[in-house]
Amino acid sequence: MPDEINPDENPETNALVPNVVEGEVVEGEVESALSPREKQLVDDAARLINQTVKSMVLNASLRIGDHLLTVFFHNDIKRATSVNAHKNVSLSSLCNRPDISLDRKDLGLMIKLAAQERFIRQIDFNTDDLNYTHRKYLTRLPDGEMKINLVDECANNGMTTRQLLARIQEIENSAHAVPKITPERTIRQFITQMDRSMNSIAIPGTLSDSGIISGLPPDTRMKLTSKTIQWLEQMESIRRQCSALLELLENGEGAPP
Repeated sequence: MPDEINPDENPETNALVPNVVEGEVVEGEVESALSPREKQLVDDAARLINQTVKSMVLNASLRIGDHLLTVFFHNDIKRATSVNAHKNVSLSSLCNRPDISLDRKDLGLMIKLAAQERFIRQIDFNTDDLNYTHRKYLTRLPDGEMKINLVDECANNGMTTRQLLARIQEIENSAHAVPKITPERTIRQFITQMDRSMNSIAIPGTLSDSGIISGLPPDTRMKLTSKTIQWLEQMESIRRQCSALLELLENGEGAPP
């Protein structure tokens, strides 16, 4: 169901309800000048106006977005919703037109809404009660099982837009969370790093040819000698660390008999 709208708390509602009644009214005292019946009528009118405006905005957004998706991106949803979508020359030209009241951000959101709508239509849910705000928040998630579950929650279990936003923020925060460093993870990374290093080290065959070595210029020979000594020292350090690790593995607690 659409969210319940309280005109006292919703700034959008306050902006839409005219602040005028018959008789002399002091600004800020409109509500106190209304009878309970009149206040109920205003609340109902505010709810109707907001729901109607949201429905108009949703339908207009889907119509515009679907047109842009078809004409400028040839129904290529992946390209239209990518970070490089703004590089489309035709769309950029449209965004720069002075007679268009919508900016690039507005049109980009409309394209995302239209692309998402095509995905939602594939789901066997009645999504009539998904309002504009529901759908706008849902565009923050990639199309997939997670989005399907949230669409189900909104359409069939009455999840409000505030509840949806909170859930999406939880998902986003968990996706950006730094993974916990565990011994198992450290070991996997170490093995991968060592394998990559060992497999990439190989002395070229030309450096095994004494004739080539003897013909090297003095400065090149000196540089290669210095680097070879450095490599031997580094490999000796790694050898000692590997020996210590092997001793722990073979003799430490929990070692196989």
